[in-house]
Amino acid sequence: MGATQTIDQAKLQESYSGRFVAVRDGKVVASADTNRDLVDELKKRGIAPESVLLAFIHPRDRLCAY
Repeated sequence: MGATQTIDQAKLQESYSGRFVAVRDGKVVASADTNRDLVDELKKRGIAPESVLLAFIHPRDRLCAY
């Protein structure tokens, strides 16, 4: 993903709340309920997991502190 690309968190939460996603070039290329399932899905599609950004999309009603 290029340095100038951004991801709209609100749109991700609308579509993928509570799911793991794989993002490449600013677009979700796969999603799953668990990280393991996401990696398996990527491999099925011939996408190397290390070539995408893997993230968990927190629901809007959850407070996340890092």
